[in-house]
Order: sequence, then structure tokens, then C-alpha cells
Amino acid sequence: MRDKLKGVIPFDTPPHIVEILRICGEYRLIIILKARQIYMTWTMAGLALHGALFQEGSNTVILSKGEIEAGETLDYARFIHSQLPDFLRIGKGSDQSSLITFPAMHSKIRALPATKDAGIGLGGASRIIADEWEFHEYAKENYAEIKPMIDAGGQFIILSAVNKYDQETKFKEVWFKAQAKENNFYPVFLPYNVLSERTEAWYEDQKREYDQWELEGRYPRNEQEALSAPQLVCRFDVQALNAMREDCRSPIHIERNGAVKIYKDSSTNLKYCLAFDPSEGAYDPCGGMIGDWATKEKVVQISGKIPLDEQAQIIFDLYTRYNQPFTAVERNASGLSLIERLKNLGLTNWFHCDKQGEKEGWWTNSANRPVMIGELAEAIRLRQIREPDEDALNQFYSFIRTRKKSEGEARGGAHDEHIMTWGIFLQISKEFPRTHTSFKTYIRRETTY
Repeated sequence: MRDKLKGVIPFDTPPHIVEILRICGEYRLIIILKARQIYMTWTMAGLALHGALFQEGSNTVILSKGEIEAGETLDYARFIHSQLPDFLRIGKGSDQSSLITFPAMHSKIRALPATKDAGIGLGGASRIIADEWEFHEYAKENYAEIKPMIDAGGQFIILSAVNKYDQETKFKEVWFKAQAKENNFYPVFLPYNVLSERTEAWYEDQKREYDQWELEGRYPRNEQEALSAPQLVCRFDVQALNAMREDCRSPIHIERNGAVKIYKDSSTNLKYCLAFDPSEGAYDPCGGMIGDWATKEKVVQISGKIPLDEQAQIIFDLYTRYNQPFTAVERNASGLSLIERLKNLGLTNWFHCDKQGEKEGWWTNSANRPVMIGELAEAIRLRQIREPDEDALNQFYSFIRTRKKSEGEARGGAHDEHIMTWGIFLQISKEFPRTHTSFKTYIRRETTY
């Protein structure tokens, strides 16, 4: 390979490159979130060249941010070809700035800038490589045109460092869905220290050159650090969220195949609130919690893609175990059906969202949602809630201010069930009945939603 300082040098294959090549040989759809300058463009250029030399009829399309970047990536493949021994270096046909062909294998490598029309009319492809896709201006439009090119059986590799300036990218959407197993992409994270020379001392030295959020984007240590929004974009106080990690710990019990995490057993001396954000169960995860009314500490978490009947069984089981907590299920969408199931099971200690006491549950609308989120943000800033689950806490970093919702919403591809349950919990806990005898007759007094 070519090194900017050392010139032409042998490529001493690092372990992470070996692992990436293994993954590329095993999976068709791959998305790679990576630190900068870890030889991934060289690796992808070599992979494209390998296909052209050894797979008859191979057609690799490399999509880069701009025309200069596309030409540079293709030049990497051209350079690798020039360094091969004679018995491997088959002759090239066309050798242009955007195309190299190999007539003997009827194969080609094409490099395209990520324009709005990139990929239109090219037909099928053996492999598509989208390099630094997070920074492609037309990534959403390109995806709709390019993905069908490999649907017949080709490979699609997406790789990029993170763009901290833009929290609503197609790359992040695909990544979050891959992590949640909501698409078929295999997610791979490559931190800054996959190279042996990047020691802790090296990292400390970089701190002198970059602001913290820039460092997290260029040289992330973990996925959460890479994907967290900068403070100016994130709806919640990032420093407070970081401090809240002190409360994170492993659950003392895990039940229902991981859908229920118990952080504290029920105590007869404590009063609890139960908040629940339901879902249909097939696509989006439901989320729920039981919290100590006085300390605002989550003691039970419910989450997962669970059918409504099972959601009802789980809630009612926990309801009976945790002193019949003051309960609010979000009434929106599938919530009405879940509320009816719970009433049939015998759940009676409801929060009502109307003055007449006829509408069980919490109704989220455009008027009260900003209040919910705003008061939750203030509670986080003041460290007034205790979140023990690290995965739930990570959701708060992906909840961002957008043009559509200035109060904040989950970034594309991410979820917000834990955020919404905390929001509901704080709202109903303000009107918590002080004695169990008042539970069944409790009616919300002030506001009708």
C-alpha cells in the first residue's frame, strides 16, 4: 500500500482487517461503523479488485462522497493491481477515472460520486461498496436506487465514520435498525484502537487537538460514544446522562426470555407507579417500567417485541407482585386494546386522563408531549431519576431536537419507548394517590386530554 509518510510499504494485515474479510465472506448485507484512518478504504479497494480478478462477470460499484473521493478509491485498486506478481496481474481493458475493466474475466470496477442520480440505469451488481456513506448528501435517494441492484444475490457493504453534525442520516437509520434486527444488515463496530499503535497515551494526546464530541466522532471508543448526539442537538443533558451511568447495573432477575428485568424486588412498605408504552409487537418494541414513587428509581423494566396478550399477562403479573401500582398505559394506538385486556384480567388501580374518570391510561398529544419531555429533561439535568438499565439510558443520547419536533424525537431508526415510559411515569407520579383506598376512585382533576 501507499503510506503518506513512508511511501510504498507492505500491507501488514491488522487483525480487524482479517475479521472484516471473514465477515465479508459470510454476509451479504453489512454495515460498518468505524473510527477514522484504519485502512478500510484500502481494504474495500482490495476486495473489489479480488472480485474482478477471480469472479468471472464480477461488477463492483464503489459509491463515494464526491468525484475526487470516487477516483481516489478506484486509484487504490489500480495501485494494488500494479503491485501484484505477474501471474495474478491480468490485463486491464478500459482504465478510466471512473472505470476499470478486465476483459479476460468480463469483470469491472466502477466508482461513482454520490450524486442524486447515482446508480440509475446501471442494472445489477455483484457488490456495492458505499464508502463514508454517513457523509453522502443523497444517501436516502441513492439507497432506493442502489439497493435493488444487489437484491438478486449481490453484496452491499456500507461503511462510514460518524457525522456528529447530522443526526438524521440514512446511515444512522440503517445502523439502528440493524442493531435492533429490524433489517438484514450485519452491524460491525470498529473502535479507534483496532490499530496496535493507538494506545491510551495516543488517545490522551488526541484530546489536546479536538473537542470531546469531535474526538468521539473521529476516534470513538464504543458505539454509544460514536452515535451520541452533541449537547447542542441532544434533547437531554449529555453530562447528566454520563453521570447517570453510575446507577447502571445488572438486574437481579431476568424473566420472560429477557423481556422483564428486575432491579429490586417488591417491598410491602413502598408505593409504586407503573407506566407502559405499548406496541403491536411485530415491528416496534413495547416499553414499560415500575418505579418507586418516592425516590423515582426504576425497579422493573419491560421491553421487547411482545404480542399484546403477552404484554397484558406480564403487566398483570407484575401488578400483583408490586402492591398494585398506580398504572398508566398509553392510550394511543394499540394501548386501548391493551387497556381492555388488563381490565378483563382485573387491573383496577388506574390513572385516568379525563375528569369523569372514564378513560383509563395516559393520552399523549401535541399539547402535553412537549411538557412531558421538558419535565423529563429537567429531571435528568437535576439527577432526580435513577435509571439502572444501560440500554435504556443509551436511548436518551439518540433523542434529538429536529425541525419537526423541537421538543425532541428519536433519531431515524432509533426507538424511544424507555423515554416515553419515563415521561409518563413522572406525569402520573405528580398525582399519585396517597393511600391505596383512593386508587379505585382516583380521577384526574385538572386537565382533560
